[in-house]
Amino acid sequence: MSSAKTFFLMALFVLVGLPMVAYLWETINQLLALQVDLVRIGISIPVLALLIGLLAIVGRRVNAWHSEPEKT
Repeated sequence: MSSAKTFFLMALFVLVGLPMVAYLWETINQLLALQVDLVRIGISIPVLALLIGLLAIVGRRVNAWHSEPEKT
């Protein structure tokens, strides 16, 4: 995988993943403050699944990129 494609993939991951992390972070903060909102928890479960899937995809891509032989 080229460096430009890898950079684009990482930028896309940050662009898509950051709002997911922020939403989940706020949900955890509210739960720790004992403010239980069932709608928020219901939304958080699929968001968490999407984030885990996104992390798995990016992890596989980066692993494949690192396992490619170096070109000299």
